[in-house]
Amino acid sequence: MVLKRCLIPFCLFVMLSSWAAAESTFSFPCDREWSPFLAASEHEISKEIDLAEEYRTRIDNWEVEIPISGSLIVLDMQFMIIHLQFSKDFDYEAHYMHLPERIILANHDLSVSNETSTPDWRAVMYPDEDDPYSFHYAST
Repeated sequence: MVLKRCLIPFCLFVMLSSWAAAESTFSFPCDREWSPFLAASEHEISKEIDLAEEYRTRIDNWEVEIPISGSLIVLDMQFMIIHLQFSKDFDYEAHYMHLPERIILANHDLSVSNETSTPDWRAVMYPDEDDPYSFHYAST
């Protein structure tokens, strides 16, 4: 319920993530009753990852056209904002790929049973209603 009330500020800050990289702090226009964390006057950007660059690093090929862009930002080591944009111009059929219907974030490999007694953590990202090429996520 708290996240639904602050959805507009989340979207604004996800879209402004490139601007936030130049700054060292974030602030949310959110009422303290809705979320004490988000209502704090400033938040330190603990980590920022350019997802396209990370993808290129993992496949170790900087010349291949990639279908994604976006960023992952962690605030105060406790709040994560993800914006993922798939390219509308990328030829998915030629590369034997398709646009995902959903993206699952998990704290372990879902194809392997979790026998470490750590709590199971999963979140699902669905495409934006207005843009099926965009995925957003914001949570603790």
